[in-house]
Amino acid sequence: MELQKAMGEVQESVKGLKSGIDGQTGKIEKIQDKLSTVTHTLYAAAAVVTIVVVVLGFAINKAADFWIRQATKPPVAAEQHSDTETNRK
Repeated sequence: MELQKAMGEVQESVKGLKSGIDGQTGKIEKIQDKLSTVTHTLYAAAAVVTIVVVVLGFAINKAADFWIRQATKPPVAAEQHSDTETNRK
């Protein structure tokens, strides 16, 4: 009799554990779905940031080339001024 009572308690405990595991499994699946969404969002954000950095780097490079060319080019106004004085003489 005692043995049957103990077996009944063990079976109830096992059923309780099984239902607890099922509840945890559902929670884990929800967390996995959220994590999957977050990782896809992060990949998309990284792709956008990469594209923006490449475009800005290209633009900054072209602007730097332009300003370097402007800084190293001889002044045009001085040449024109000396040409007009030569034409007057």
